[in-house]
Amino acid sequence: MKVSGLPSRSGGATSRPSAPARNGPAHQLLRLQRAAGNQAVAGLVQRAPGDKPNFKQDDVHLKDEGVVRRRVTGLKYGLKGGWQGKYGDGKDDKSFEAEKTAQKPEHSAVVIFPEKLGGGPVQVILHFHGYGFRNGDPYAGFATSKAGKTRDYHQEHWEQQTGQVGKERAAANTGVAADKAQPSIVTILAQGRGKSDFGEVPTFDYIADVLSKVPELSGVKQYSLIQTGHSGGGGALRKAVHGGQAATADRGKLPAAKAGQAAPQPADMIVMLDAIAMLDVTKKGKDDKSYKILGIASWALAHIARLNTEIRAALKAGRPADAQAAILATPKLRAYYVPKSDRGSYAAAHTTAAGLISKAIAEIPEPYATQSAEVTVSDLFRIVPVAGTVHESLISKGTKGKEEDGAIADALRASLDPRIDRPAAPAATGSKAQPAIPTTTPAPATKGPAPAPAPATKAPAPAPTAAGAPATVEKGKTATAATPKGWKAAGAAGDYKVTQAHLDTIAAQTPEERKADVKTWDEGQKRLAELVKAEKAAKRKKGELSEADAKEMADLKESLPKVGARMKPAQRALRHQDVELILKAAGHTVDGWYGDVRSGKFLNVKVRVHKHMAEALQRAEDTLVADTTANPDKLDPVALGKKLGMADHASDMRVPKAAVGGTSISMHTFGLAVDLNYAGNPYLGNADKKVGRAVIKRASGLVGNAPVDILTSLGSAKQSFDKLTAASSALVTYLSFRKDENREALRAAIAGHTAAKGEPTDEAGWVKQIEKDHTAITKSADFKGHTSPEKGFMDFQESVVMALAGAGLYWGGEYAGTKDLMHFDLRTGEGAKIHDARTAHKASQ
Repeated sequence: MKVSGLPSRSGGATSRPSAPARNGPAHQLLRLQRAAGNQAVAGLVQRAPGDKPNFKQDDVHLKDEGVVRRRVTGLKYGLKGGWQGKYGDGKDDKSFEAEKTAQKPEHSAVVIFPEKLGGGPVQVILHFHGYGFRNGDPYAGFATSKAGKTRDYHQEHWEQQTGQVGKERAAANTGVAADKAQPSIVTILAQGRGKSDFGEVPTFDYIADVLSKVPELSGVKQYSLIQTGHSGGGGALRKAVHGGQAATADRGKLPAAKAGQAAPQPADMIVMLDAIAMLDVTKKGKDDKSYKILGIASWALAHIARLNTEIRAALKAGRPADAQAAILATPKLRAYYVPKSDRGSYAAAHTTAAGLISKAIAEIPEPYATQSAEVTVSDLFRIVPVAGTVHESLISKGTKGKEEDGAIADALRASLDPRIDRPAAPAATGSKAQPAIPTTTPAPATKGPAPAPAPATKAPAPAPTAAGAPATVEKGKTATAATPKGWKAAGAAGDYKVTQAHLDTIAAQTPEERKADVKTWDEGQKRLAELVKAEKAAKRKKGELSEADAKEMADLKESLPKVGARMKPAQRALRHQDVELILKAAGHTVDGWYGDVRSGKFLNVKVRVHKHMAEALQRAEDTLVADTTANPDKLDPVALGKKLGMADHASDMRVPKAAVGGTSISMHTFGLAVDLNYAGNPYLGNADKKVGRAVIKRASGLVGNAPVDILTSLGSAKQSFDKLTAASSALVTYLSFRKDENREALRAAIAGHTAAKGEPTDEAGWVKQIEKDHTAITKSADFKGHTSPEKGFMDFQESVVMALAGAGLYWGGEYAGTKDLMHFDLRTGEGAKIHDARTAHKASQ
């Protein structure tokens, strides 16, 4: 599939690449990169043994990365004066910057550019760094270093990441005309000081000045712009963004250059890197009047509001191509942040912004909001948690992984095709998952009106209406997309309606009486279980319960069934009423919603779900069947399901009830969730929050030196899958150490492991601990009814989870706390409205 109508981003008619040949080397490289997190191409950038780069000099040629790092001075703009001793807040912080570098910061910058700059389009990154003046800051901005190490190379990996993406683009450009090639990457690291002070930086004049100081780049007059900021640098980024430098991605819509000033350039992307200035801030001026400083979220919300207006106008005029063109002419946002579970200081601001953005996008008609294989509005504005790292190394996703893998590399790939990171946007942060993306790159822009969206090769586009436009979902109405082939109507309205019998049951008691019944039932069941346990213990000792306890147990056995006979019908009636109210809040009726229930198969697994869920499952199945890696033998869905280890049954629709482990009505109730492969994928931390968590963390720590805490956020679907799969494998190995024949492996693991607090330090201690852990986790309520923990707790193939996530489903393995590994639900489109309504709804009493 090709994405048409992309706006020009450089000097020629276009800067977008033609789609690479589907079986050519460029296409294969891109596909491997997307599917395997760059594992297939990582070898291109591994540093060979040899001299380390010397960052004590201004000009460094990094041949392994394929880039040049050069410090330029004598700029017209930027800082004035040198390093400072204090930063005006009355604190005792002194500047340690001068101690770290022999260079001065004024009127200078660092530029990173390809050793071989092609003659095609160019992408320029302008970056504002975070604080650098404190004793705990390892580097002073991007100046050359007395110690020979720098922030950009050793901590943030700018050269490694931009170099890697540059190599991928060079491979994709093989045989492609220069004006249609993927752009070369030029990075300008503005030199700041202290609290991210950069002096005067008028975006386009500043960039033109910097480029003029680099002979290899002095001929670059047109480019597309990516503006980035880390930490305190978000303040400088906010100033530029709200100064008008990120208004459009379409060169044809740019204002003319003013006399004496550099020409404006199209804005490709804004990248926030655990940065301040995400949300609006209200302050008081000297006159004691309040004023508002707008954040990056306000910039995004303004674009979303504009797109809503333009898309609706285009559809009303019968011009769906104009709606798609409006999306493609809009700058993108990527905001990466350290989640709260990793002590991220800016997590709350980012999750709040994600919620605001998600809510605004929900007002846009589908499929343009989220549900299209084409670029959607949701693709443009993505806020992504980066688990397992810390604030200072967020850009590199931590300094212990592959140096070429980081947030900048992710953003650069998304700048050319913003659909590429759909699975990385969990619904928990407000960013909604979307249909599976095609495996081709976007096609180049063309002059004139953009054609209507083309059908997807993997993810079916919504059926066209009589007017030829994609079917839309107006607020308050059910989507009109056609039922996927092979799925049959299986209406269920009668099972979910509020009947007169329900109403009579509710009317028979007051809320207080129902509440008292629930309390009596819960306390009585708990007490009865204690007495039954005590009776069994007494019998083992050839004794019996005391007379008082025996009478209490008999009374409970007689009274509790009577309470249950009142309580259970009342609870059923109230939950039916809840369903009706939730659907009403989401703009639906019981008849309309449950009239769209469908029955069908996903990889030969029978399921009964709502039509929108059926569409998502069908997209995932189509993706898997067409995936030559997951299905090299071109098996049909039945045979492929067997090969991928799919169980022959699933848990789908349920009677109205609360979600397992929660209080809101379950997504299963609305036909928007399925549980797959129940036996091998338990709900960890739900019934037992202690045993499984402790044992799995201890096992993954000993076996892989990478302890996994299952009750914390583990990142995106891909990140969560990788960590959970590794932890599951580690648990299998850990419990196998109980066998004598595996003691040598145990000793090797102990030798390579640094014991955490409270862990054993010798073989005898570990053998005892493992036996204890085996007993505890085998009896754990989390594994009741599931495969033995000796076989692990994950049996999904990666391709299955990624296909389902790519099709728009949210996986329970992504939960921030407990991990419902079998669970997938739909929280996009109409599913998002149901999800929002059910979580906001207060249960009827």
